[in-house]
Amino acid sequence: MVALHTRNGYFPGVPASVIYNPYDPPTTPVPPPTGRAGTVLGYLGRLAPSKGVDLMIDAFALIIRRHAGSRLLIAGSGASDYVEGLKLRAKGLQVEFVGQMSPDDFFPLVDVTVVPSVWNEPLGRVVIESFAFARPVVATPVGGIPELVRGAAGTMARSTSVNDLASAMDVQIGQDASTARAAAAEEAKRFTSRVLVDTYDRVYRGIHASMVRLDSSGLMD
Repeated sequence: MVALHTRNGYFPGVPASVIYNPYDPPTTPVPPPTGRAGTVLGYLGRLAPSKGVDLMIDAFALIIRRHAGSRLLIAGSGASDYVEGLKLRAKGLQVEFVGQMSPDDFFPLVDVTVVPSVWNEPLGRVVIESFAFARPVVATPVGGIPELVRGAAGTMARSTSVNDLASAMDVQIGQDASTARAAAAEEAKRFTSRVLVDTYDRVYRGIHASMVRLDSSGLMD
């Protein structure tokens, strides 16, 4: 997002820093769900066209035959006509609409979080929340999301097409679950409150040092 602003000529000559919103992991590790044969995929967020929920349902429909027992939980709310359309789209699939849920209640129910946005999400906070609960992520390459999903912590779709998102889901389900959870938990360390404070402190100290140098050179007179 910094690069996008820079390319469009905003704030020329002004130093830029990236400071992520913080989200601290729960104090007690959250184990994956048990007592089921397949992978539980989950979506947490607003139910709106820009969030790509319809895209996700269509992608899930493409992979379900290869992953018997897998389910998709959709948590959130939206315009009633849109939500009803989503439910019709998901008819006959192992898809459950569970309404609004908190991260604390939602993530213990799922193995993998799907973030299928089709607009340029500046950050994609749910990615960070998912990592905090040691849940890997499948996501679309829009906005700031690609810089959040790295390595074994998730799988990035090649585009926002149904086929590419389905392929990314397929790949992630095929990964070793314990390795993916461990990688997600490790990524969560990048987004803690402690990291936020340290980053702000470093940025402010850098700005202060620059102002001192300018003042001593007489350029601030």
